[in-house]
Amino acid sequence: MLILFPSVFIGLSILWDRQFGFLQEVLVAPVSRLSIVIRTTLGGATIAMIQGFIVLFIALILGINVNMSLLLILVPIFMLLSSFVAIGIGLIIASKMQSIEGFQFIVSLFIFPLLFLASPFSLLGSLPPVLRAVAFIDPMAYGIDSLRASLIGFSYFPIYISLTVLVALSAITMALGSYFFSRSEV
Repeated sequence: MLILFPSVFIGLSILWDRQFGFLQEVLVAPVSRLSIVIRTTLGGATIAMIQGFIVLFIALILGINVNMSLLLILVPIFMLLSSFVAIGIGLIIASKMQSIEGFQFIVSLFIFPLLFLASPFSLLGSLPPVLRAVAFIDPMAYGIDSLRASLIGFSYFPIYISLTVLVALSAITMALGSYFFSRSEV
């Protein structure tokens, strides 16, 4: 949740900048719109990962037993890829919206099903078959499952499948977010 929410709401910063004229000032600078998207993406991913690591650090202090060998290698990769997917979704939505209120409404319609179908509070295998089938198209399901595999060693999908899906989805959502942002009106 700490990766999904701030990542998706990075799109809100674009709308905020657009509404108050900051985006127009940035767009007249001699930089491409792609570089603006990359800057926004890296900033959002950094915030999401810092929040994720703070909670992970607190969990370690509280004595939660995690796999320390994979913690340093796989967890940052899966956190980064999950945040890229969520940021891409936020950019796609933000580039099509004109109002901050509309963005918040649409994101609320998307974010809660994405979160709850990803099964962060239970295992994917425990979902009823219909919901499990729907969860297979939820990008966050692969992010949560891969983080669960990295931290406690149990997952529904093999790690290489989660990694492949997250890499593909992050590339697709970031490309679509960049494309729609470059086509959006200021």
